[in-house]
Amino acid sequence: MSNPLHGADFFALEAGECLDQLEQLITRPDGPPPDEMLRCARALRGSALMANHPAIARAAAGLEQLARALRDGSRSWDAGVRERSGQAIDEFRRLVRRTRDWTSSDGGNASQSFQLNGPTAQTQAPTTVTNWPCATSIETERKATRPP
Repeated sequence: MSNPLHGADFFALEAGECLDQLEQLITRPDGPPPDEMLRCARALRGSALMANHPAIARAAAGLEQLARALRDGSRSWDAGVRERSGQAIDEFRRLVRRTRDWTSSDGGNASQSFQLNGPTAQTQAPTTVTNWPCATSIETERKATRPP
């Protein structure tokens, strides 16, 4: 009989599958089908809620909001959104890898990482990384890991 997965392991497996699907969707030449992106983002959020990771769930809600904006036509898909979405997925992967050793500061980083003012904004924001919400936590992590 095999060992059952620990809760964090199951979450990491399920979230990883959602992130793999999201990554495949955003790399399509014509952009992601909004309904499929919404389904994957919702599954990621639900998985995070079930695993008691509300900060990751709130961040996943940002991807849901982007998918809704794409579906409703209030946001268009362009190279900048694709790049920032890819960065967000990379940040999600980093957060998911840390779920076994989760600390309160990770929750704060996740909450700051995906504020809803990035790719879902009504106006077209410049495509610089600093305008993408995950830049805050990435820069925080870089500062923490830089040698003195």
